[in-house]
Amino acid sequence: MSFRFVTQPEIRREARRILPLEVWNFGDGASETELTKKRNRQALDRLAIRQ
Repeated sequence: MSFRFVTQPEIRREARRILPLEVWNFGDGASETELTKKRNRQALDRLAIRQ
């Protein structure tokens, strides 16, 4: 099986490139304290494969 993306930043770059701006902003945005975005980032970091 071949994967086009290896890292999460690669996925983000491609999503940013192909999505309409309004869709990207909605998915990437956070409100006020950005607590949910921070927690999501921490959760993804815990799942990252260490090399």
